[in-house]
Amino acid sequence: MKIEIRPVERSEAVEYLKVLPYANGLPNWEPAPASWHGGPEAWPPPRKPATEQQLEAWADEVMDVHFHPQAAFVDGKLVGGSAMLSLAITVPGMRVVPLGGVTATGVIATHRRRGLLRGMMQAMFEEALDRGEPLAALSASEGGIYGRFGFSPATMRARWELDRSDSRFIDPVSSTCRAP
Repeated sequence: MKIEIRPVERSEAVEYLKVLPYANGLPNWEPAPASWHGGPEAWPPPRKPATEQQLEAWADEVMDVHFHPQAAFVDGKLVGGSAMLSLAITVPGMRVVPLGGVTATGVIATHRRRGLLRGMMQAMFEEALDRGEPLAALSASEGGIYGRFGFSPATMRARWELDRSDSRFIDPVSSTCRAP
């Protein structure tokens, strides 16, 4: 069995999308009471798997300069995928720091528990550091999986509501963050 972990090329983008749960009609967000829950139902209504036309359209979006997909190939077949988004986060002291946001992760059932996720995570971390992104974050449907990669809960649940009349923008602060 030959395993290869590497970035996705445009010609492989549709196959990359096919290993991800949301492209197969599965939920890609959490039920209540998750802080990012988007509605009153336990799960969103099931969707149909993406059509070939949808996959082709999404494939063009996947190749965005701020989206960095990695894939796991076993004997030449794409069997897992994950990606990082180039983002920024404000940290204490009002500093803005580059951040790699882990997203779009999945390994097909027949190839799990073989170290493929670990390989993709390592490759994404290395690329993020090369891009000057010293931090990583994620929102996971199965949070227990990611502790072994250094992630831990930042919050269990948070929901803030405030009236616009009670809020205002703060004055911008210049960032002193420098890439490593």
